[in-house]
Amino acid sequence: MFVIHSPEYFIDKKTIKVCEEISVTGTKEITDDIQKGKGPRKAIFLLGYSGWAPGQLEDEIMMDSWFVSEKFQNLIFSVDHQTKWTDALLLIGIDPSKLSSYAGSS
Repeated sequence: MFVIHSPEYFIDKKTIKVCEEISVTGTKEITDDIQKGKGPRKAIFLLGYSGWAPGQLEDEIMMDSWFVSEKFQNLIFSVDHQTKWTDALLLIGIDPSKLSSYAGSS
């Protein structure tokens, strides 16, 4: 489990500062602190794991396998999870209704 959260919450050697507005902590301690009302102001819980071999993510980005954009803090901590994916695409100028469910290569 990982918690992406606002940066005012920090556990030494356990919290990673991603940027000025976003940090990540992956310990049970953060969930305990949130339960006690001592956690970060904003947080989103993520379960799961994905890993890449060295250079794999960079290669996938170069092959346009990922949509890459600037960060949108309001979108990350939005509570409207039903439209988050659509909202993310619209913010980078992609109309989701124009996407195909089929994949291929030339």
